[in-house]
Amino acid sequence: MPMPCESAALDSAAGFQYPLSLSSDFPKVIPSFSPLPCNGQERQMLRSSRELRAVLEAMYPFDAAGNLRPLGERCTLLASNANFALEVQLRGLVMASAAFQGSPQIIQISYTATDQTGSHPKKLKPIEGVRRNTRTRPAAVGARRAAQMLDWIADDYDADLIWMSLDHYTSPKFSVKAYAEPHGCGGIYEPVARALLEDAIESIGCNVSKGEFAAYVNYLTSDEFGEYARDFFGSVDLSDPAWAMIDTGATPAAVNLASSKWLIDGVRVGLDNTDVIIEAEFSATGSSGEEEEYAYWPGPHAPKGAPTMPEEEAQAFLKHLTTFVQKTDADGIAYEVGSKHAAKAGEQFKIDFGRLQAAQSALKDLMGRHIAYAGHGGTGFLWEDDLIGPVFKRNINTQHLFAGTMAQVQWIDKYRDGILNREKDAIGRGRKELEVKATADSAIELIKSCQCWQRGPEFRKVLAEVAERDVVFRDSNATE
Repeated sequence: MPMPCESAALDSAAGFQYPLSLSSDFPKVIPSFSPLPCNGQERQMLRSSRELRAVLEAMYPFDAAGNLRPLGERCTLLASNANFALEVQLRGLVMASAAFQGSPQIIQISYTATDQTGSHPKKLKPIEGVRRNTRTRPAAVGARRAAQMLDWIADDYDADLIWMSLDHYTSPKFSVKAYAEPHGCGGIYEPVARALLEDAIESIGCNVSKGEFAAYVNYLTSDEFGEYARDFFGSVDLSDPAWAMIDTGATPAAVNLASSKWLIDGVRVGLDNTDVIIEAEFSATGSSGEEEEYAYWPGPHAPKGAPTMPEEEAQAFLKHLTTFVQKTDADGIAYEVGSKHAAKAGEQFKIDFGRLQAAQSALKDLMGRHIAYAGHGGTGFLWEDDLIGPVFKRNINTQHLFAGTMAQVQWIDKYRDGILNREKDAIGRGRKELEVKATADSAIELIKSCQCWQRGPEFRKVLAEVAERDVVFRDSNATE
């Protein structure tokens, strides 16, 4: 059975037949329902995307001359991932923000975690003799359940500085060979896909062969891309997150630009949601173990002896990045700065401050607003003072998972005999309580390093100003 008060909304959204045949001219025909109502009561605790926008503008880390503001005027938001099963990690993360005067935090639910929370049979395989027996879309249902659980727990602890984010909604894998032929027609309407790609290719000036172009079209029009898009639209619509990430950065540049623009337009116009902060991935962050050498931004911030980009390549990067953001109207952006996902024990990566500084200044000049940099692979960041602020949100998953798992290992080592003897104290709730505390301790350590610990009063002052006036944060100030 769905969670209380879930059924009516899910019946309306079960198939999520959003207008995938249309581009930016979406008709506003999608059923309208409040994301988390229950017996007339709206969510009480989670902060809104509009409030996060106010924080974003207040936290621009550079002065008018492009220099870093003093450290005391900067901070980075910890963006903590919670994984299936959600409750243990959510409790620890929320407690970290609720402690004493309060500390701000973004809590993230990944595409995989929403699928699992929604009982996707391929992501959470049922035991023999059991099948998922609802017609609802797992990722969207899971996102809604995660938002509701997070809100309940935040209410339990009076944690009033929590924002929810949807993280790494990653598009299907692409290769020219795999999409040499059409894969159905459940994605973007073909003439629209062609127009989007032609505009993207012209905008960024890339060379694309006929065979590559055909594969790009087949990808965007495919059933697989359509399912992915419906998952993203449905998750945003049902969970009402403050932040949502489109992850198409591993696709070719033209596909990345075309798909990101179309998905963002789908939320803004199709879902009539102009508030949610949407992050796009300009280029994919690698994973630990990959051997590609990173070239740093040329200039005084490059590590001594490290390879650097030629000046011509650096300027081409800025031109491509600013074009991407202007065409998509993304609010947040991810690009390579030398980090990697899933850092192993002892791995630390020197982050490219020079690239961050150049990119943020160029984007602010172009768009007239703070385009947030989202730091992926945050566990492995060599965390230095000059990253506080330029990294708006520091994504952490591996460190929290490690902390929680080690708490379990220590418990088992300590109580092994009692566990084998089935003693209640050894196999009961204590092991979960220890994992909650370990997760909270992990988050507190990171919040302190991000200079946000116990800054609740400052953040509440910024947020109070949002409540007192009707502000539209998305008036475009973009320039050609």
